[in-house]
Amino acid sequence: MTTQPREDSTVSVSQTDRVEVDGADPPARPVRRRQFSPVVLVLALVFFFTPAVALASGFHAHEIENRPLAKFPSIHDGWKALPELGTWATDHLFGRKQAVAANNQIAQHLFGQLPDDTAAASKPGGYPAVIQGKDGWLFLGDDMKTRCTTQTTPATVVAKLNRLSDIIRKSGRKFVLMIAPDKSSVYPQYLPKAYLGRSCAPAYTDAFWKAFDAHPPIGNVDVRTPLLQQAKTSPVPLYRPLDSHWDMEGISIEAQLMANALDPALATGTHVADRGTYHPIGDLTYLLGQPRADSLPARPLVRDGVTMTPGSDLSLHYYRTSHITNTSTDAPLYQPKTLLLGDSFTDTSKQYIAPYFADLTMMHNQSSGLEMANAMIGRSTVIFQVAERIATTGYSVLLTDKALNTLAKVLAANPAPK
Repeated sequence: MTTQPREDSTVSVSQTDRVEVDGADPPARPVRRRQFSPVVLVLALVFFFTPAVALASGFHAHEIENRPLAKFPSIHDGWKALPELGTWATDHLFGRKQAVAANNQIAQHLFGQLPDDTAAASKPGGYPAVIQGKDGWLFLGDDMKTRCTTQTTPATVVAKLNRLSDIIRKSGRKFVLMIAPDKSSVYPQYLPKAYLGRSCAPAYTDAFWKAFDAHPPIGNVDVRTPLLQQAKTSPVPLYRPLDSHWDMEGISIEAQLMANALDPALATGTHVADRGTYHPIGDLTYLLGQPRADSLPARPLVRDGVTMTPGSDLSLHYYRTSHITNTSTDAPLYQPKTLLLGDSFTDTSKQYIAPYFADLTMMHNQSSGLEMANAMIGRSTVIFQVAERIATTGYSVLLTDKALNTLAKVLAANPAPK
């Protein structure tokens, strides 16, 4: 899902809903005393306090829309905290995922309605959250929405990617850019014949890559070409049919491309194992309210003799870092301290990427510009892994002028460690 760039100061829902007429006073209205229904009061209390009770009982909410869960509002926000409290309660409501599924089951079996692109998974603006393709394949609607609604141009985005590379390399750090292709780019043959965005999304993608190939940033690793070529001949898919991300086959290609860009010697002691099949539930089926699992070959990438140090954190967090260290008795490890700024594509592949590094720090690439800049302090290598729909349209926080200016200032004062 698309995450809009996060600014340091945010506008609350209450502020955006406020309507003011210049030079005019609102008409006077008779004062009426509000009558509060006891039933409404009870329902409100249940809605707001159920998440807290569930949390105390050990229940933890999980993201199902590829965005961070809403944070509990601060008491210092005053009245504007009320709508934010509603958002928090909705995100953390016990059984939320099950409620979405139940809603669709009722619609399907009681009223004869099948979940489609404009029902349970519809979004404001008409673009669906999920596009139902051929042979049961599902696609993320944001693949189309971001490209068709972006207000920037491919040339502008490419210029910002080049500036990002220049700033990081000027500080003495190694920079690696990895743009993870969207599934709709790798497997367009499974898209339906008609879908919202067909007339604009592919055209924008072609224009971007033409501009990008003319001026590629130093440090770019071409992930797109190998995946496109392999997808044409591979007997098994490289992406999960019911999910928006790559599977173990695609991850294996991506991870080895990353390692080769860092140090070709990392190929030693690396191989793909055959472990039968695995059955992950597709993230797109959650958005449709009907969780279903793919059945795919389990062929994980293995690095011989590599052991993760106890206490390492393999989580990918928004707004804070996680740290992993490894030891090895066989396969070589990349020794320079590395920061990996990643997203949901990283989250699906992190357990296969991490064993390449002796010292790896990770942070979500939609954290604030200052947080990401500070995370680079003390690291000699920076990897920016980002989904194609975000990289091509400039929706990345790291590509905003504010974040780039902050990054330049912080890294100029904190060059790469010797």
